[in-house]
Amino acid sequence: MPGIPTYTAFDPLPPTWSTAQLDTNFNNTSALLASSNNYNTYLVDTGAVNAYVVQFAAGITCTLTAGLVVQFKATNANTGASTLNVNGLGAKAIVRGTGIALLSGDIAAGAVVQVQYDGTSFQLQTLSTISQVQPTRTILTSGSGTYTTPANAKRLVGRMVGGGGGGAASNNTGNFDGTIGGNTTFSTFAANGGNPGRSAGGGGASAGGAGGTATGGTLNLTGVAGGAGVFNAAVAGMAGGTPFGATPAQVASNINGNAGTANTGCGGNGASETVNPAGGGAGGCGGYCEWQINNPAATYSYAVGAGGAGSIGGNFTGGAGGSGLIIIDEYYF
Repeated sequence: MPGIPTYTAFDPLPPTWSTAQLDTNFNNTSALLASSNNYNTYLVDTGAVNAYVVQFAAGITCTLTAGLVVQFKATNANTGASTLNVNGLGAKAIVRGTGIALLSGDIAAGAVVQVQYDGTSFQLQTLSTISQVQPTRTILTSGSGTYTTPANAKRLVGRMVGGGGGGAASNNTGNFDGTIGGNTTFSTFAANGGNPGRSAGGGGASAGGAGGTATGGTLNLTGVAGGAGVFNAAVAGMAGGTPFGATPAQVASNINGNAGTANTGCGGNGASETVNPAGGGAGGCGGYCEWQINNPAATYSYAVGAGGAGSIGGNFTGGAGGSGLIIIDEYYF
């Protein structure tokens, strides 16, 4: 930014002033007002990482008042919360428009940055190119391990479901229950597996498994419970659905229970038969959890719950529960 123009002082001159001197002063003032370069505050940063420093040209004064706009070319990219010191007036925090501290990559090395002072902090009015990358998605369908956060990701938004419980066999002379679904976890968030369907067990009524619970997230939903089979009616229990799908229904007798579709977390249907009729109970659906992590860590542990097994006892077997699922959307804004 240029300095102030040169003027001829009038006070020391004799009472009769030269028109040439007046013309010179007028021309200098006109040139100053006509130049667009004099209406910006473009400066070059001389500070360190996360501690930006700028200085106006000699003769240009500055006070930290609300509304002050400063543009500067950043020497270093920021790696986290940052400050700006203008004309040695003291370091002030640079924040996003929402008032939160800067995240790593909000200012790129060599980027021209514009900030405006709000009376307390400098609000960032530009974002580096890295902050405009489109979101990406990671889908985890089985197993367990370590999730690695993509470079420069600022926020993770996840949805997940536990494994569905297995359906019970069709039998009224013994207990042939399914097994519980596996728990799906990510960091401290959990979507627990659905409970298994129960068989008639020697003349009693069968029962559907309770849905799995969920904890830790911004939205935690208990899974839909499985339906009970009907004793002496050859009607099997039907499983419910989840946000990721539903178990196919069945209406015929003397068949095995339908399995929950993979990666839906749905319970397996119970089996049905007409000989010694006692429809098996369906497994409960896995719990459902939504969560969000700001400023994510480098890695997180995870596990995708397996579907519970359908009972293989009795004349017809219960359906297996659908396996769990984790979907993670990664944002770079």
